[in-house]
Amino acid sequence: MTNLKNWMSGIVDSASVTDISIPGSHESCAMHPGASLGFAQCQEKDIGWQLNHGIRYLDIRCRAIEGSFAIHHGPFYQEKMFGDVLEICNGFLKENPSETILMRIQQEYSEVSGEDFQAIFRDYLDKRGWGSLFYVSNSFPKLGSARGKVILMSGWPYLGSGIRFSDSTQVDIQDDYKDPTVKKKKDEIKGHLARALAADPKIKLFVNHTSANGAGSSTWTPWSFAKDMNPYVLDLLGDKGIFTPGKTTGVIAMDYVNRPAGNDTGDSDNLMEGVIRCNSFKN
Repeated sequence: MTNLKNWMSGIVDSASVTDISIPGSHESCAMHPGASLGFAQCQEKDIGWQLNHGIRYLDIRCRAIEGSFAIHHGPFYQEKMFGDVLEICNGFLKENPSETILMRIQQEYSEVSGEDFQAIFRDYLDKRGWGSLFYVSNSFPKLGSARGKVILMSGWPYLGSGIRFSDSTQVDIQDDYKDPTVKKKKDEIKGHLARALAADPKIKLFVNHTSANGAGSSTWTPWSFAKDMNPYVLDLLGDKGIFTPGKTTGVIAMDYVNRPAGNDTGDSDNLMEGVIRCNSFKN
């Protein structure tokens, strides 16, 4: 397999971003549980590690505070500011210009107006010098146009530009995170993956979240679900699963991306490799 740092170098420029199998992380910066008893933690590895190990979709949650964005999961500060995230992405893309990063940005644990949230984001782009890092369009590009860039995907509130994550004509989302049963969540992951594989060519970006939590109604943390979902996803993409060669999965957004077997110890790239393998690479 192509090096995980630059695996997109093996995909032709003419491929639509919607028609690539892309490993992603849910709550990409949520490494610090604070006093949440594990509910605020969704990852063990920071986004620098994630990018170097194949992740190309980041889920970034921003709290508006004093004219800047602090990265949060609920009330818990994740020890990063938005500028830190952009520095990491910029450094990675400079070292690996064949790659692109899809970034979903949305408000978390603040209630400023959409206008004020948008103004802070514009400040990052226009006054803090980050505008050139982003590929900004209301439609998904061909990969060749987006190499070396972060593709802007706007969650809530709308950032004034970029692809609307909530636009069902552009993004097909599976995100049942509020304490589903294990069986229900597995069925939803499988059903969404089957739809993604059947769509050819894809006019939408398929985003399949394997993440869930107890949402206040049970003791199941994100890790509790990941222990079941991560090996299940690997099985779906394996030789005995439902993956069909020549088809693509879209984005699969996962918690604890370094724990494919659901074990408490031992890092592995198997999840990222499992998704990336579901691409057609040029010779």
